[in-house]
Amino acid sequence: MSEKLAENFEKVRNFPIDVEAGKDEPTGQAHSFRFARSYVGNSQDLWLQARKNWGLAGIPPISNYETVSIGLNGLISAKVWHEIHSPSSKILSLCLLTSASLKSAWHTGEKSTEVKEIESMQELRMAVVAMDNCFRKVMWWNFSFAPIAIFLQSIEFGSNNLTGR
Repeated sequence: MSEKLAENFEKVRNFPIDVEAGKDEPTGQAHSFRFARSYVGNSQDLWLQARKNWGLAGIPPISNYETVSIGLNGLISAKVWHEIHSPSSKILSLCLLTSASLKSAWHTGEKSTEVKEIESMQELRMAVVAMDNCFRKVMWWNFSFAPIAIFLQSIEFGSNNLTGR
């Protein structure tokens, strides 16, 4: 099997494809290239390529990402969507995804600037899952949060060291 996988990789590496023009409607009909083979090069190089296209400010934020199918409906505020669109955001934080921060954001709307601390291990776990999925929805090429999520998962969020504290 590994020989076949290596052979397939060589085919991909040696034969780039030309992408034909077509319509891409983010709220409906996707261009067929969105379903092409995934990028297999260096992720850091991909991030730099994307950064050239997005710039420091990112792209205009929207909050209409479909989250029902991934079980996160109502768990991501407009503030999170706004900040995640900006690669240079200094405000983006897991604390924006706490239950108390979300309640405040939903009740006070745009005026809410209050950020509540994470109160439980479960809340931290859910905030990490939500943040990781937000990144995937907005910028599929940005895996900068993934190593943090993987590290926290690998050490079981420090539960062995934090038990009873």
